[in-house]
Amino acid sequence: MQIAETIRPAPEDLLLEIGPGTGALTSALYGAVNQYIAVELDRRVIEELKNAYPELHLIEGDIVKIRLRELSEQFGGQKLKVAGNIPYNITSPIIFKLLEEKEVIRQATLMVQLEVAQRITAVPGTRNSGIFGIITQTFCCAAFCFEVSRDCFYPKPDVTSAIIQLTFDGRNSEIEFDYFRRMVKAAFSKRRKQLHNSFKGTDFELEDFSDAPVKMSDRPEQLTIQDFLNLYHYFRVKKQLQL
Repeated sequence: MQIAETIRPAPEDLLLEIGPGTGALTSALYGAVNQYIAVELDRRVIEELKNAYPELHLIEGDIVKIRLRELSEQFGGQKLKVAGNIPYNITSPIIFKLLEEKEVIRQATLMVQLEVAQRITAVPGTRNSGIFGIITQTFCCAAFCFEVSRDCFYPKPDVTSAIIQLTFDGRNSEIEFDYFRRMVKAAFSKRRKQLHNSFKGTDFELEDFSDAPVKMSDRPEQLTIQDFLNLYHYFRVKKQLQL
């Protein structure tokens, strides 16, 4: 399985699989690592997974609600290597969950919808750049690996998938994730508007942007990650002065 080759698990890795389902990926990775955790929400497959993979540390629950820091601590504080075929309707919450707890994750290899993969890995400052890509790439290296044809599945889905790999290298660790996320979302809230108009009616509205570190007449997709980081520090200072 090509995704297993992309993950390249080593015996010492602490592997976390999101949503193993009937075990298609699990079967390719089981036995490659000494410590294998899987989080599954669908009760219909829990017993089947337990019987097929007795050494699997199986957690029944929603990955978005699980505290990954506590999970890492249970295994000696080791960082997680994450893998999974992510349901298309909850891709954003899952990836944002990983970003929120990035300190305990080393790498994540995920299968997502092709269009989502393209947005996540889009070069900042280009027309395809958006909320998802800016936020993700601010905190990790996001690589587009390869497409996965819908012919690889039965029944055949209506969409094409792709594999992305997120490498958490500690970049911008001083940036408060939730504040940065809210700021980027506010910037793109009126995507076709200039930035000074996009922030109107949001927590980041200011009467005077004359000392802003970027051109407020630009549109959000024109900004680079460094531009957004500069805006982050700008707003932190401005909002603090308003208190």
